[in-house]
Amino acid sequence: SEIDSFVDRASAAEPAIDYSAADGVRHTSWIIDSEEDISFLRDQFSSIECLYIADGHHRSAAASRVNLSRQGAGQSSQFLAVIFPHNQMQILSYNRVVKSLNGMTAEEFLSRLDSLFVIQSGGDGGCKKKNELGLYLRGKWDSFFFKCDRVKAESLMGELDVALLQNHVLGPLLGIDDPRNSTQ
Repeated sequence: SEIDSFVDRASAAEPAIDYSAADGVRHTSWIIDSEEDISFLRDQFSSIECLYIADGHHRSAAASRVNLSRQGAGQSSQFLAVIFPHNQMQILSYNRVVKSLNGMTAEEFLSRLDSLFVIQSGGDGGCKKKNELGLYLRGKWDSFFFKCDRVKAESLMGELDVALLQNHVLGPLLGIDDPRNSTQ
């Protein structure tokens, strides 16, 4: 909340950069350069135990590898990032399209899903809660919620919806072990 208040005060001033790109999106930036403000922000961020990467984990890993290969030379230990509080961001759906049900009928597939999910008929495909998935099958959407015993994993990464989908549905039921290269 202290960082939010600081940003509100700072962004009430005239921006240092203010332009609209060719696509019509307006971009504004403010410069924070006083030692007092920088010290305040450093102190605030040092009290945050951890950050989660919602997008850009591949870029972060690549930047880490560059830093290691350069042994920290130059500015290789730094890379551009943006941080948003969880209550000020929206993570959009990331849909998977499969071509077949791996030899199962729709009824067989839904029956297999019944052991993994609490299934609610209807919906619009938009997932609003953690561990919720949407399935569009036979011309309609249904909402699926992972059963509690299925969301426990050995790591936080394993508890992400995308990992749960891969480990419980795409791999074992549909035979999609590598979604990037699958022909399913």
